[in-house]
Amino acid sequence: MCNKTLLKKFEYFYIMFIEMPKVMPFLLFDGNCAEAMRFYQNYLGGELTLTKLGDTPMKSQFTPEKYNRIINAHLKSGEIEISASD
Repeated sequence: MCNKTLLKKFEYFYIMFIEMPKVMPFLLFDGNCAEAMRFYQNYLGGELTLTKLGDTPMKSQFTPEKYNRIINAHLKSGEIEISASD
């Protein structure tokens, strides 16, 4: 393989994996965020962080029925990142 071909392959790799912005979807759910994110974690693996409304200082502004709602979920598996909330 000539140096010119190697250089082109390197340039392609650099653009695709170093310079390209990453897409991080933010999903909205209506009460089933934790279930959905655990489903994604089951298939994608990685680390899942769930923050419930009841675990935050603002919980006093809501009724206790809302305490189990997820205000922030984050799944990171390799280069894949997904965020979500209820």
